[in-house]
Amino acid sequence: MATGASGRLLTEVTPEDIDGCTLFVKNLNFATQGKELREHFAARWAVRSASVVQKRDPTQPGKALSMGYGFVEFYSVADTQQASFGALSLLFLDVHAGAVHLPGVGQGFCGDY
Repeated sequence: MATGASGRLLTEVTPEDIDGCTLFVKNLNFATQGKELREHFAARWAVRSASVVQKRDPTQPGKALSMGYGFVEFYSVADTQQASFGALSLLFLDVHAGAVHLPGVGQGFCGDY
């Protein structure tokens, strides 16, 4: 079974994991969906959620267009730090280079981190 940065099983959730932490991922391929973004990070860390920001397509009612950026929420601050400062500070997803950023303190992304 896979483990997160803390060495615990990905299925174990402790009180310090409740707040979690969110990464901002920019410069995504416009074809990248939230599912692919989640799978990319969940292969190594415990991911709570992932989403790609979209807007309505003005030319096709009922369709959405990617805005080229998204968010990945992790269960633990440790996993978030490793994902942002580790090998994935530059990631390739759907043959496109994206950039990962850990927002600064006071921006509401990491609780008390």
